[in-house]
Amino acid sequence: MFEMRLGLALGKTRSEIRALPAPEYHDWQLFYELEPWGWANTEFQVAEIMALVWRGQINKKKDLKQPKDFMRDPVGEIMKQTQQIDLKKKLADMSPEERRNYWLPIVKRDMRVE
Repeated sequence: MFEMRLGLALGKTRSEIRALPAPEYHDWQLFYELEPWGWANTEFQVAEIMALVWRGQINKKKDLKQPKDFMRDPVGEIMKQTQQIDLKKKLADMSPEERRNYWLPIVKRDMRVE
């Protein structure tokens, strides 16, 4: 996944990222550990703000929320959807059109696309 994030950040393909010299690639990994970027980091920052607003509006200690309470879990959702597929019809056995028809509504729902 880091290769894909780095590719998006640098505007490079995965093969271009893999062609980077090892020291430069590792420097980027260290930089990402210190200052993460991408949708997950942005979502966490927004979730922190939402948790602070929630805490300011709710005076009951039992109902305090944490940032994770406001974050999506796209990987977990995909895994849950995958497990719900009838065992007789696995993803690997689906045609490309069947896979597209299966995943498209899920991705649209999770990404909140109309």
